Amino acid sequence: MKKTILKKYFNKSNLRLSWERYIRSNKLTKDYYGIKTFGYNLEQNIQNLSNNIIQEIYSPSRPQKIFIPKPTKTQRTITILDIEDALIYQAIANVIATKAYDDLSRNDNFVFGSVLCPEVKMGTRILRRKEANLFFFKQYLSLYKIFVDSVNRVIQEDKVSYKFETDITGFFDSISHYNLLDTLSKKFHIEDDILNLLSVCLNYWSGTIKNLTPGVGIPQGCTPSFFFANILLHDLDNMFISKAYSYYRYMDDIRIYGDDEQELIEVLVTIDKFLKGLALSINSKKTSIEKISEDERENLLINFNISLPEQYEKTENDNISQAFNKMAEQEGIINYDYKNSGFITLNKSEDIINFWKEELICCKKELMGFFNFVNTDNDFEFNKDIKKSEREILNIAYKFRCALKGLNNFSPFEPDLELLPYWLKILKIYFWRCDQICWVLYYYKNNLTLKKNAFYLIDYFKFYEWIKFHLFTALNVTQKFSKKELKNIFLKNKVEESMYTKLATYKLLIFHSKKDEQLFSSIMGEIRKEDNVFLKKQLLYDIERKKKNEFSFEDILKSLGI
Repeated sequence: MKKTILKKYFNKSNLRLSWERYIRSNKLTKDYYGIKTFGYNLEQNIQNLSNNIIQEIYSPSRPQKIFIPKPTKTQRTITILDIEDALIYQAIANVIATKAYDDLSRNDNFVFGSVLCPEVKMGTRILRRKEANLFFFKQYLSLYKIFVDSVNRVIQEDKVSYKFETDITGFFDSISHYNLLDTLSKKFHIEDDILNLLSVCLNYWSGTIKNLTPGVGIPQGCTPSFFFANILLHDLDNMFISKAYSYYRYMDDIRIYGDDEQELIEVLVTIDKFLKGLALSINSKKTSIEKISEDERENLLINFNISLPEQYEKTENDNISQAFNKMAEQEGIINYDYKNSGFITLNKSEDIINFWKEELICCKKELMGFFNFVNTDNDFEFNKDIKKSEREILNIAYKFRCALKGLNNFSPFEPDLELLPYWLKILKIYFWRCDQICWVLYYYKNNLTLKKNAFYLIDYFKFYEWIKFHLFTALNVTQKFSKKELKNIFLKNKVEESMYTKLATYKLLIFHSKKDEQLFSSIMGEIRKEDNVFLKKQLLYDIERKKKNEFSFEDILKSLGI
């Protein structure tokens, strides 16, 4: 490879920018142990990585994989790259995004998923700014709101008669490396040396934890993958935008509106042919051409706005937004502009507390409106269309968490116990969204109903590691356990096959056991037997963080056999 090209992509400045963007990326796909160890001596480690790849002694490693359920009960594969691989991947995306920014940004009014921040155009020069926006993408909540507003507008104001909706089957897992690299070469003139390196990396990162899928699939969940997916569909965007269609795309969710059914049938055929040319397929189960009903015009897509009392007055001190920002940061939604999206600000603590309490009352009323009581034992059932209600339920859950977070900023505040059975029922219904419902459960401390039902759900969803992980995590942060309960969890964990479930279970056991107890020695002994290095490293990070007053770092390394 030409060193001038390698220096262009993997110089110290671009790798530093990759680091800043990686630590701000989706928390689900981060290598937390890698962040901690790489960050200990950040500048030197960045320099070493730069030297290694420029001297061509870098090689990618096999990543960790997680399976997350879909509403269909099938699962999607999420990839967690090793820290150095993640930085290399982001560095390649950085340079290409800077080069392609002008071309891609022309479609920002039509493409809403993973939209590049304007600062990306600056490349590494952004590092010279004191208060720089170092994110790679604009925040998704604001983009989703624009997407919703655009769809609502074309239905309500333009009075279109028909809608076409589709998405792509197994999009990220089905992307052909050849077609992606060919697009990068022909459309964006990326150097062959970089394309060859990217090809090698994508092959190492493809497939599942046990099997490679050479030539097919890019690592889902990683920030650069969303960028490259948009690159691949850019010609499709241009095709329909240039013909003045009411065209909207949010990642692989495509919606087109018009007055002529035949016109949309032609659209369907065109998209089908385009995707087949990329070795991709339309998802036939999610593809439809339908006449827009009057009921649909009246009940438009909802957004994330939170109801606000009209009497509250906007002020300069953004206390309400601060609470939202803390909650958003916890969920990976950092620096979302709540003020300009209709959120208010308050000065007095009393007013802020009253605002959050009113918000909780609204949430309770909205949530209970989704259920009907069916007998005298206070049993209840969901009374609305599950598919159509998903976004509304998640919106209520988000508001509920924000309100509790806001109130707990002033003093400990317990959530309404009456709502706990509803949240548990919702978790079972919307199991593929268990993470967001479990974040609600974090506020129900030391609750036997929660403990009993969480263990029931863990057994009920025994085939889904993602659900078990979040339920064990919720138990870890909310409940207390007897020695007998911990022993039972430990024994069941010994026969657990899922690495991701083991990760959450080990964390629970470590946190709730004591160093001088025999059980703790048994836990550490079992961890030493584990073959999965990723698991051990993540537990190392967790043990040091939670047991730092009981162990030295060297003790932990020795205990885990690392």
